[in-house]
Amino acid sequence: MSPSNDPTTSASTLDEKLRSLQLDETPQQTLHRFLSLNKSPPPPPSSPPQPRSSPTPANEKTPKHTYLAHGQCAEIFVPSNNSHRILKRAYPNWRTDLWADFKAHTRVHAAFTSQILNPNNKASVLQVRVPEPLLHILPENENWWRDHGGIFPSIPRTPVSSHEDTQTTERRSILVAERIPPLPTPVQLSLLATFCPHKLKDTAVNNKQNTEAALARVYLGLRRPTTSPPSAASASLVNFELTLDGLEAMNLGFQEKRYYATAMAQGLAVIHWRAGIDGRDIEWVLGGAPSSLKPYCQPWVVDEEEGSEPQDTEMAVQARVGGVCLWVLDFNQCKGIGMDEAGCERAALAFWDNDPYYPRPGSEAEVELWQCFEEAYLGMAEAVIEKPKWKKLPAVFVEAVKAEGRKRFPEGTDFKEPPKGDATPSVGRKKGMKGRGGGANVNLEELIEG
Repeated sequence: MSPSNDPTTSASTLDEKLRSLQLDETPQQTLHRFLSLNKSPPPPPSSPPQPRSSPTPANEKTPKHTYLAHGQCAEIFVPSNNSHRILKRAYPNWRTDLWADFKAHTRVHAAFTSQILNPNNKASVLQVRVPEPLLHILPENENWWRDHGGIFPSIPRTPVSSHEDTQTTERRSILVAERIPPLPTPVQLSLLATFCPHKLKDTAVNNKQNTEAALARVYLGLRRPTTSPPSAASASLVNFELTLDGLEAMNLGFQEKRYYATAMAQGLAVIHWRAGIDGRDIEWVLGGAPSSLKPYCQPWVVDEEEGSEPQDTEMAVQARVGGVCLWVLDFNQCKGIGMDEAGCERAALAFWDNDPYYPRPGSEAEVELWQCFEEAYLGMAEAVIEKPKWKKLPAVFVEAVKAEGRKRFPEGTDFKEPPKGDATPSVGRKKGMKGRGGGANVNLEELIEG
Protein backbone atom coordinates (compact mmCIF):
# COMPACT_ATOMS: atom_id res chain seq x y z
CA MET A 1 0.00 0.00 0.00
CA SER A 2 1.72 3.15 -1.19
CA PRO A 3 0.89 6.51 0.35
CA SER A 4 -0.78 9.05 -1.89
CA ASN A 5 1.86 11.71 -2.54
CA ASP A 6 0.13 13.87 -5.13
CA PRO A 7 1.56 17.38 -4.52
CA THR A 8 -1.44 19.14 -6.01
CA THR A 9 -3.08 21.45 -3.50
CA SER A 10 -6.77 22.22 -3.52
CA ALA A 11 -9.23 23.72 -1.10
CA SER A 12 -10.62 20.28 -0.42
CA THR A 13 -13.04 19.38 2.30
CA LEU A 14 -10.43 16.94 3.61
CA ASP A 15 -7.85 19.73 3.95
CA GLU A 16 -10.37 21.92 5.71
CA LYS A 17 -11.34 19.20 8.15
CA LEU A 18 -7.71 18.42 8.94
CA ARG A 19 -7.03 22.09 9.64
CA SER A 20 -10.09 22.29 11.87
CA LEU A 21 -8.59 19.63 14.16
CA GLN A 22 -5.56 21.87 14.86
CA LEU A 23 -3.33 18.83 15.20
CA ASP A 24 -0.05 20.64 14.42
CA GLU A 25 1.41 17.49 12.85
CA THR A 26 1.41 15.62 9.55
CA PRO A 27 -1.20 12.91 8.86
CA GLN A 28 1.53 10.27 9.08
CA GLN A 29 2.52 11.58 12.52
CA THR A 30 -1.11 11.47 13.63
CA LEU A 31 -1.43 7.84 12.52
CA HIS A 32 1.81 6.93 14.27
CA ARG A 33 0.66 8.64 17.47
CA PHE A 34 -2.67 6.81 17.56
CA LEU A 35 -1.77 3.42 16.13
CA SER A 36 1.55 2.83 17.88
CA LEU A 37 -0.57 2.04 20.96
CA ASN A 38 2.42 2.54 23.26
CA LYS A 39 0.84 5.57 24.88
CA SER A 40 -2.57 7.15 25.09
CA PRO A 41 -3.21 9.89 22.51
CA PRO A 42 -3.79 13.35 23.96
CA PRO A 43 -7.37 14.57 23.95
CA PRO A 44 -8.42 16.34 20.72
CA PRO A 45 -9.01 20.09 20.70
CA SER A 46 -12.29 21.10 22.25
CA SER A 47 -15.22 21.43 19.89
CA PRO A 48 -18.80 22.54 20.37
CA PRO A 49 -21.11 19.76 21.55
CA GLN A 50 -23.04 17.97 18.86
CA PRO A 51 -26.84 17.92 19.08
CA ARG A 52 -28.29 14.63 20.30
CA SER A 53 -30.92 12.97 18.18
CA SER A 54 -34.23 12.21 19.83
CA PRO A 55 -35.91 8.80 19.55
CA THR A 56 -38.46 8.61 16.79
CA PRO A 57 -41.99 8.07 18.11
CA ALA A 58 -43.26 4.61 17.18
CA ASN A 59 -46.32 5.95 15.40
CA GLU A 60 -44.40 8.13 12.93
CA LYS A 61 -43.92 6.77 9.43
CA THR A 62 -40.19 7.44 9.45
CA PRO A 63 -37.30 5.04 10.02
CA LYS A 64 -36.40 4.39 13.63
CA HIS A 65 -32.93 3.06 12.88
CA THR A 66 -29.94 4.26 10.84
CA TYR A 67 -28.43 1.99 8.20
CA LEU A 68 -24.72 1.38 8.82
CA ALA A 69 -23.49 -1.38 6.51
CA HIS A 70 -23.95 -4.95 5.31
CA GLY A 71 -22.56 -7.73 7.45
CA GLN A 72 -21.85 -11.39 6.72
CA CYS A 73 -25.35 -12.65 7.32
CA ALA A 74 -27.28 -9.49 8.16
CA GLU A 75 -27.83 -5.82 7.49
CA ILE A 76 -26.46 -3.60 10.25
CA PHE A 77 -28.32 -0.66 11.78
CA VAL A 78 -27.74 1.74 14.64
CA PRO A 79 -30.78 2.47 16.85
CA SER A 80 -31.62 6.16 16.82
CA ASN A 81 -31.82 6.23 20.62
CA ASN A 82 -28.63 4.29 21.43
CA SER A 83 -25.50 4.88 19.34
CA HIS A 84 -23.52 2.36 21.42
CA ARG A 85 -25.46 -0.62 20.06
CA ILE A 86 -25.97 -2.19 16.67
CA LEU A 87 -28.90 -4.20 15.35
CA LYS A 88 -28.00 -6.96 12.90
CA ARG A 89 -31.13 -7.88 10.93
CA ALA A 90 -30.82 -11.28 9.27
CA TYR A 91 -31.13 -11.50 5.52
CA PRO A 92 -34.23 -13.43 4.43
CA ASN A 93 -33.70 -17.15 5.12
CA TRP A 94 -30.49 -16.45 7.10
CA ARG A 95 -31.95 -16.64 10.61
CA THR A 96 -30.05 -19.81 11.48
CA ASP A 97 -26.77 -18.14 10.47
CA LEU A 98 -27.49 -15.19 12.73
CA TRP A 99 -28.30 -17.56 15.58
CA ALA A 100 -25.02 -19.42 14.95
CA ASP A 101 -23.24 -16.06 15.08
CA PHE A 102 -24.85 -15.23 18.42
CA LYS A 103 -24.08 -18.62 19.98
CA ALA A 104 -20.40 -18.53 19.01
CA HIS A 105 -20.17 -14.86 19.96
CA THR A 106 -21.40 -15.58 23.48
CA ARG A 107 -18.87 -18.41 23.83
CA VAL A 108 -15.98 -16.16 22.82
CA HIS A 109 -17.14 -13.30 25.00
CA ALA A 110 -17.51 -15.61 27.99
CA ALA A 111 -14.05 -17.08 27.33
CA PHE A 112 -12.41 -13.65 27.26
CA THR A 113 -14.33 -12.59 30.34
CA SER A 114 -13.36 -15.62 32.39
CA GLN A 115 -9.73 -15.27 31.34
CA ILE A 116 -9.63 -11.62 32.32
CA LEU A 117 -11.43 -12.17 35.62
CA ASN A 118 -9.35 -15.22 36.53
CA PRO A 119 -7.27 -14.22 39.60
CA ASN A 120 -4.59 -16.75 38.60
CA ASN A 121 -4.30 -15.32 35.10
CA LYS A 122 -0.63 -14.85 34.25
CA ALA A 123 -1.16 -13.60 30.71
CA SER A 124 -3.45 -10.78 29.64
CA VAL A 125 -5.77 -10.55 26.65
CA LEU A 126 -6.73 -6.96 27.40
CA GLN A 127 -5.13 -5.88 24.11
CA VAL A 128 -8.14 -7.35 22.28
CA ARG A 129 -11.79 -6.59 22.88
CA VAL A 130 -14.86 -8.65 22.01
CA PRO A 131 -18.04 -6.59 21.58
CA GLU A 132 -20.66 -7.68 24.08
CA PRO A 133 -23.40 -9.91 22.63
CA LEU A 134 -26.62 -8.58 24.09
CA LEU A 135 -29.80 -10.02 22.60
CA HIS A 136 -31.11 -12.43 20.03
CA ILE A 137 -34.66 -11.48 19.05
CA LEU A 138 -37.09 -13.59 17.05
CA PRO A 139 -39.79 -12.14 14.75
CA GLU A 140 -42.42 -13.56 17.11
CA ASN A 141 -41.30 -11.45 20.08
CA GLU A 142 -44.25 -9.04 20.17
CA ASN A 143 -43.02 -7.01 23.16
CA TRP A 144 -39.59 -6.26 21.70
CA TRP A 145 -40.87 -5.38 18.26
CA ARG A 146 -43.52 -3.10 19.71
CA ASP A 147 -40.97 -1.18 21.80
CA HIS A 148 -37.87 -1.36 19.61
CA GLY A 149 -38.81 -2.48 16.12
CA GLY A 150 -40.47 0.22 14.09
CA ILE A 151 -39.53 1.06 10.54
CA PHE A 152 -36.17 0.06 9.09
CA PRO A 153 -34.84 2.55 6.53
CA SER A 154 -34.18 1.94 2.87
CA ILE A 155 -30.76 0.51 2.16
CA PRO A 156 -28.60 0.59 -0.97
CA ARG A 157 -28.42 -2.37 -3.28
CA THR A 158 -24.86 -3.70 -3.48
CA PRO A 159 -23.08 -6.74 -4.93
CA VAL A 160 -23.26 -8.10 -1.39
CA SER A 161 -27.01 -7.93 -1.01
CA SER A 162 -30.03 -7.23 -3.16
CA HIS A 163 -32.48 -8.38 -0.50
CA GLU A 164 -34.00 -5.01 0.24
CA ASP A 165 -33.97 -1.47 -1.12
CA THR A 166 -37.03 0.13 0.45
CA GLN A 167 -37.90 0.97 4.01
CA THR A 168 -39.82 -1.77 5.74
CA THR A 169 -41.43 -2.98 8.95
CA GLU A 170 -40.79 -6.61 8.03
CA ARG A 171 -39.77 -8.69 11.03
CA ARG A 172 -36.68 -10.85 10.86
CA SER A 173 -34.32 -12.25 13.46
CA ILE A 174 -32.29 -9.55 15.19
CA LEU A 175 -28.92 -9.73 16.94
CA VAL A 176 -28.23 -6.82 19.28
CA ALA A 177 -24.61 -6.23 20.25
CA GLU A 178 -22.24 -3.62 21.55
CA ARG A 179 -21.19 -1.36 18.72
CA ILE A 180 -17.50 -1.14 17.92
CA PRO A 181 -16.87 2.63 17.88
CA PRO A 182 -15.49 3.93 14.59
CA LEU A 183 -11.89 5.04 14.42
CA PRO A 184 -11.38 8.54 15.89
CA THR A 185 -11.81 11.42 13.47
CA PRO A 186 -8.08 12.32 13.37
CA VAL A 187 -7.28 8.75 12.33
CA GLN A 188 -10.03 8.71 9.69
CA LEU A 189 -8.86 11.93 8.07
CA SER A 190 -5.19 10.98 8.29
CA LEU A 191 -5.79 7.62 6.61
CA LEU A 192 -7.53 9.36 3.73
CA ALA A 193 -4.84 12.05 3.52
CA THR A 194 -2.08 9.41 3.46
CA PHE A 195 -3.49 6.63 1.29
CA CYS A 196 -6.51 7.83 -0.68
CA PRO A 197 -5.95 8.77 -4.35
CA HIS A 198 -5.98 12.56 -4.55
CA LYS A 199 -8.92 12.81 -6.95
CA LEU A 200 -11.13 10.77 -4.58
CA LYS A 201 -10.28 12.53 -1.31
CA ASP A 202 -13.11 15.05 -1.31
CA THR A 203 -15.68 12.39 -2.14
CA ALA A 204 -14.27 10.06 0.49
CA VAL A 205 -14.30 12.61 3.29
CA ASN A 206 -17.99 13.33 2.65
CA ASN A 207 -18.96 9.66 2.61
CA LYS A 208 -21.10 9.12 5.71
CA GLN A 209 -20.08 5.46 5.96
CA ASN A 210 -16.45 6.55 6.25
CA THR A 211 -17.42 8.46 9.37
CA GLU A 212 -19.87 6.04 10.95
CA ALA A 213 -18.33 2.67 10.06
CA ALA A 214 -14.59 3.37 9.92
CA LEU A 215 -12.73 0.20 10.89
CA ALA A 216 -9.32 -1.04 9.75
CA ARG A 217 -8.50 -4.68 9.18
CA VAL A 218 -4.97 -5.43 10.35
CA TYR A 219 -3.35 -7.71 7.75
CA LEU A 220 -0.04 -8.93 9.21
CA GLY A 221 0.16 -11.63 6.53
CA LEU A 222 0.14 -9.34 3.49
CA ARG A 223 2.61 -6.89 2.05
CA ARG A 224 1.81 -4.98 -1.12
CA PRO A 225 4.58 -3.96 -3.54
CA THR A 226 5.97 -0.52 -2.72
CA THR A 227 5.45 0.46 -6.36
CA SER A 228 1.68 -0.09 -6.19
CA PRO A 229 -0.21 3.13 -6.89
CA PRO A 230 -2.83 4.32 -4.39
CA SER A 231 -5.91 2.14 -4.79
CA ALA A 232 -9.48 3.32 -5.16
CA ALA A 233 -10.28 0.92 -2.31
CA SER A 234 -8.29 3.28 -0.06
CA ALA A 235 -11.07 5.83 -0.47
CA SER A 236 -13.23 3.65 1.78
CA LEU A 237 -12.65 3.43 5.53
CA VAL A 238 -15.21 0.63 5.86
CA ASN A 239 -12.93 -2.34 6.52
CA PHE A 240 -9.86 -0.39 5.42
CA GLU A 241 -7.04 -2.84 4.64
CA LEU A 242 -4.03 -2.02 6.83
CA THR A 243 -1.23 -4.19 5.45
CA LEU A 244 2.39 -4.48 6.59
CA ASP A 245 3.61 -1.88 4.12
CA GLY A 246 0.81 0.43 5.24
CA LEU A 247 1.94 0.15 8.85
CA GLU A 248 5.47 0.97 7.76
CA ALA A 249 4.25 3.99 5.79
CA MET A 250 3.10 5.36 9.16
CA ASN A 251 6.61 4.83 10.55
CA LEU A 252 5.36 2.00 12.73
CA GLY A 253 8.26 -0.36 13.29
CA PHE A 254 8.73 -3.92 14.49
CA GLN A 255 7.66 -3.04 18.02
CA GLU A 256 4.18 -2.10 16.84
CA LYS A 257 3.87 -5.05 14.46
CA ARG A 258 4.90 -7.33 17.30
CA TYR A 259 2.22 -5.77 19.51
CA TYR A 260 -0.53 -6.59 17.03
CA ALA A 261 0.87 -10.09 16.37
CA THR A 262 1.00 -10.80 20.10
CA ALA A 263 -2.53 -9.49 20.66
CA MET A 264 -3.96 -11.64 17.85
CA ALA A 265 -2.03 -14.70 18.99
CA GLN A 266 -3.22 -14.40 22.58
CA GLY A 267 -6.79 -13.81 21.47
CA LEU A 268 -6.73 -16.78 19.08
CA ALA A 269 -5.39 -19.05 21.82
CA VAL A 270 -8.29 -18.09 24.09
CA ILE A 271 -10.75 -18.63 21.23
CA HIS A 272 -9.30 -22.11 20.59
CA TRP A 273 -8.65 -23.44 24.07
CA ARG A 274 -11.15 -21.68 26.31
CA ALA A 275 -14.06 -21.00 23.92
CA GLY A 276 -13.37 -24.28 22.09
CA ILE A 277 -14.06 -23.01 18.55
CA ASP A 278 -11.94 -22.91 15.41
CA GLY A 279 -12.01 -19.15 14.73
CA ARG A 280 -13.06 -19.60 11.12
CA ASP A 281 -13.74 -16.35 9.28
CA ILE A 282 -13.31 -14.09 12.31
CA GLU A 283 -12.02 -10.56 11.81
CA TRP A 284 -9.40 -8.51 13.65
CA VAL A 285 -9.99 -4.80 13.24
CA LEU A 286 -8.85 -1.51 14.67
CA GLY A 287 -11.74 0.61 15.83
CA GLY A 288 -12.48 3.11 18.51
CA ALA A 289 -11.60 1.99 22.03
CA PRO A 290 -13.88 1.71 25.02
CA SER A 291 -13.33 4.37 27.64
CA SER A 292 -12.17 1.73 30.11
CA LEU A 293 -10.55 -1.69 30.08
CA LYS A 294 -12.58 -2.72 33.10
CA PRO A 295 -13.89 -6.32 33.16
CA TYR A 296 -16.54 -7.44 30.74
CA CYS A 297 -20.06 -8.20 31.91
CA GLN A 298 -20.50 -11.56 33.63
CA PRO A 299 -20.15 -14.56 31.29
CA TRP A 300 -23.23 -16.03 29.67
CA VAL A 301 -23.25 -18.63 26.94
CA VAL A 302 -25.83 -20.69 25.06
CA ASP A 303 -25.60 -24.34 26.05
CA GLU A 304 -25.09 -26.46 22.93
CA GLU A 305 -27.75 -28.97 24.01
CA GLU A 306 -30.30 -26.17 24.36
CA GLY A 307 -29.15 -24.09 21.40
CA SER A 308 -30.34 -26.01 18.37
CA GLU A 309 -33.30 -23.70 17.81
CA PRO A 310 -33.06 -19.87 17.75
CA GLN A 311 -34.16 -18.34 21.03
CA ASP A 312 -34.87 -14.94 22.51
CA THR A 313 -32.32 -13.78 25.08
CA GLU A 314 -31.98 -10.96 27.56
CA MET A 315 -28.69 -9.50 28.78
CA ALA A 316 -27.50 -6.24 30.32
CA VAL A 317 -25.37 -3.77 28.40
CA GLN A 318 -22.87 -1.20 29.49
CA ALA A 319 -21.95 1.34 26.80
CA ARG A 320 -18.32 2.32 26.45
CA VAL A 321 -16.59 4.86 24.25
CA GLY A 322 -12.98 6.01 23.86
CA GLY A 323 -9.68 6.14 21.61
CA VAL A 324 -8.21 3.19 19.52
CA CYS A 325 -8.43 -0.55 20.15
CA LEU A 326 -8.03 -3.94 18.47
CA TRP A 327 -11.31 -5.89 18.28
CA VAL A 328 -12.25 -9.40 17.16
CA LEU A 329 -15.69 -10.01 15.68
CA ASP A 330 -17.94 -12.02 13.33
CA PHE A 331 -18.34 -15.60 14.49
CA ASN A 332 -21.14 -16.97 12.31
CA GLN A 333 -18.89 -19.49 10.52
CA CYS A 334 -17.09 -20.72 13.62
CA LYS A 335 -17.35 -24.40 14.53
CA GLY A 336 -16.45 -26.27 17.67
CA ILE A 337 -13.15 -28.10 17.94
CA GLY A 338 -12.49 -31.19 20.00
CA MET A 339 -9.57 -31.37 22.40
CA ASP A 340 -7.67 -33.69 20.08
CA GLU A 341 -5.49 -33.65 16.99
CA ALA A 342 -8.52 -33.53 14.69
CA GLY A 343 -9.54 -30.29 16.41
CA CYS A 344 -6.05 -28.91 15.79
CA GLU A 345 -6.36 -29.78 12.10
CA ARG A 346 -9.74 -28.03 11.89
CA ALA A 347 -8.30 -24.92 13.54
CA ALA A 348 -5.28 -24.95 11.20
CA LEU A 349 -7.53 -25.02 8.14
CA ALA A 350 -9.52 -22.10 9.56
CA PHE A 351 -6.23 -20.20 10.05
CA TRP A 352 -5.38 -20.45 6.36
CA ASP A 353 -8.92 -20.03 5.02
CA ASN A 354 -9.26 -16.66 6.72
CA ASP A 355 -8.06 -13.34 5.34
CA PRO A 356 -4.33 -12.71 6.00
CA TYR A 357 -4.65 -11.22 9.50
CA TYR A 358 -1.99 -13.43 11.06
CA PRO A 359 1.75 -13.48 10.30
CA ARG A 360 2.62 -16.33 7.97
CA PRO A 361 5.02 -19.17 8.74
CA GLY A 362 7.35 -19.59 5.79
CA SER A 363 7.59 -15.85 5.13
CA GLU A 364 11.26 -15.02 4.60
CA ALA A 365 10.58 -11.32 5.14
CA GLU A 366 8.71 -11.71 8.45
CA VAL A 367 10.46 -14.56 10.27
CA GLU A 368 10.64 -12.68 13.56
CA LEU A 369 7.02 -11.60 13.38
CA TRP A 370 5.87 -15.20 13.00
CA GLN A 371 8.12 -16.21 15.90
CA CYS A 372 6.48 -13.57 18.08
CA PHE A 373 3.04 -14.85 17.08
CA GLU A 374 3.96 -18.47 17.77
CA GLU A 375 5.52 -17.72 21.17
CA ALA A 376 2.58 -15.56 22.28
CA TYR A 377 0.07 -18.17 21.13
CA LEU A 378 1.82 -21.01 22.95
CA GLY A 379 2.31 -18.90 26.07
CA MET A 380 -1.36 -17.95 26.30
CA ALA A 381 -2.49 -21.51 25.52
CA GLU A 382 -0.31 -22.78 28.36
CA ALA A 383 -2.06 -20.35 30.72
CA VAL A 384 -5.54 -21.24 29.46
CA ILE A 385 -5.42 -25.05 29.29
CA GLU A 386 -5.85 -26.69 32.66
CA LYS A 387 -5.77 -30.44 31.98
CA PRO A 388 -2.21 -31.78 31.56
CA LYS A 389 -3.23 -34.23 28.82
CA TRP A 390 -4.27 -31.30 26.60
CA LYS A 391 -1.14 -29.22 27.09
CA LYS A 392 0.49 -30.62 23.95
CA LEU A 393 -2.36 -29.62 21.64
CA PRO A 394 -1.38 -25.96 20.98
CA ALA A 395 2.00 -27.12 19.64
CA VAL A 396 0.18 -29.64 17.46
CA PHE A 397 -1.92 -26.76 16.07
CA VAL A 398 1.18 -24.67 15.32
CA GLU A 399 2.83 -27.56 13.48
CA ALA A 400 -0.41 -28.20 11.56
CA VAL A 401 -0.45 -24.54 10.48
CA LYS A 402 3.13 -24.82 9.22
CA ALA A 403 2.44 -28.08 7.40
CA GLU A 404 -0.71 -26.69 5.76
CA GLY A 405 1.23 -23.59 4.69
CA ARG A 406 3.92 -25.70 3.01
CA LYS A 407 1.20 -27.74 1.31
CA ARG A 408 -0.67 -24.72 -0.07
CA PHE A 409 2.32 -22.50 -0.81
CA PRO A 410 5.41 -24.56 -1.64
CA GLU A 411 7.20 -21.45 -2.89
CA GLY A 412 6.69 -19.53 0.35
CA THR A 413 4.10 -17.23 1.88
CA ASP A 414 5.40 -13.75 1.10
CA PHE A 415 2.05 -12.57 -0.30
CA LYS A 416 2.36 -9.44 -2.39
CA GLU A 417 -0.97 -9.24 -4.12
CA PRO A 418 -3.95 -7.42 -2.59
CA PRO A 419 -6.98 -9.48 -1.59
CA LYS A 420 -9.52 -9.96 -4.31
CA GLY A 421 -13.19 -9.49 -3.58
CA ASP A 422 -16.28 -7.33 -3.65
CA ALA A 423 -16.12 -3.84 -5.10
CA THR A 424 -18.30 -2.59 -2.28
CA PRO A 425 -16.77 -3.19 1.15
CA SER A 426 -18.98 -3.78 4.14
CA VAL A 427 -18.67 -4.07 7.89
CA GLY A 428 -18.28 -7.69 8.82
CA ARG A 429 -18.49 -9.21 5.34
CA LYS A 430 -15.35 -10.30 3.57
CA LYS A 431 -14.29 -8.10 0.71
CA GLY A 432 -10.91 -9.77 0.86
CA MET A 433 -9.73 -13.21 -0.11
CA LYS A 434 -12.93 -15.06 0.60
CA GLY A 435 -15.68 -13.01 -1.00
CA ARG A 436 -18.50 -15.49 -1.08
CA GLY A 437 -22.18 -16.04 -1.55
CA GLY A 438 -23.88 -18.83 0.32
CA GLY A 439 -20.80 -19.74 2.35
CA ALA A 440 -18.66 -21.50 -0.27
CA ASN A 441 -14.92 -21.38 0.36
CA VAL A 442 -12.63 -20.20 -2.43
CA ASN A 443 -9.13 -21.62 -2.79
CA LEU A 444 -6.73 -19.06 -1.34
CA GLU A 445 -3.82 -19.96 -3.60
CA GLU A 446 -5.89 -19.48 -6.75
CA LEU A 447 -6.95 -16.03 -5.59
CA ILE A 448 -3.42 -14.95 -4.77
CA GLU A 449 -2.02 -16.16 -8.06
CA GLY A 450 -4.93 -14.60 -9.95
